[in-house]
Amino acid sequence: MKPNHAFFAAAMVSSFFLAPDDSQAAEWKKGMSSPEITQIQQRLKEQGFFTYPKATGYFGAITEKAVKAFQRAMNLPATGIVDDATYAKLKKPASNDTLAIGSRGAAVSDLQRRLKQLGYFRYPQITGYYGAVTADAVKQFQRANGLPATGRANRATLERLKQKATSQPATSSDALTIGSRGDDVRKLQQQLKQLGYFTYSDITGYYGVLTADAIRRFQRDNGLPVTGAVDNQTVARLASAVKAKTTSPA
Repeated sequence: MKPNHAFFAAAMVSSFFLAPDDSQAAEWKKGMSSPEITQIQQRLKEQGFFTYPKATGYFGAITEKAVKAFQRAMNLPATGIVDDATYAKLKKPASNDTLAIGSRGAAVSDLQRRLKQLGYFRYPQITGYYGAVTADAVKQFQRANGLPATGRANRATLERLKQKATSQPATSSDALTIGSRGDDVRKLQQQLKQLGYFTYSDITGYYGVLTADAIRRFQRDNGLPVTGAVDNQTVARLASAVKAKTTSPA
């Protein structure tokens, strides 16, 4: 076989094994260009991850960032590379049962319970109605988890929410959380102020958004589940941190 014929044959074999079909995805990554990447970008755009005005077919930094966000939402390793597992999730049709303002029913109640468990839904009751308060809670959750902050609970948001809620213990019934009042809240705010987390000028005795945000920062800094609510574990860690700060060195 002549050298040029051998090269052509090798190229054909190579392209045969690299060409993706409907059941197998090549590894698309930064720097590549292809019609398949255009389709990937369109899928990402449909779900709110790809923010560039149009699908270009070029896998650049914007596409890589969108892929990573999608992977995190799908509980996949955030590599920024579209491998088989990522491609399979992308090919799955977007759910038509996205929850949004105006939605009602058991699915909304479940959404609100999970958001309340994580400290985002602050309305006193689980209503089963998707209104402005629920949409705002969803936006806060989306921002905190690298998702497009649309306020609509699509498949990616619901999967991430389920993952977060199941990996985190629910707060006990006597935990301090949004809406709590009294001396226990005052003591909590004083401790947080000593540690530099509660920056409001007054100790109010009311557990509102500022107190919840301060607790989230404390929990995040101390390796605790970031719920925004004060359970026994958070109380113990707070007491320990205050003691360490106020104890004079020998």
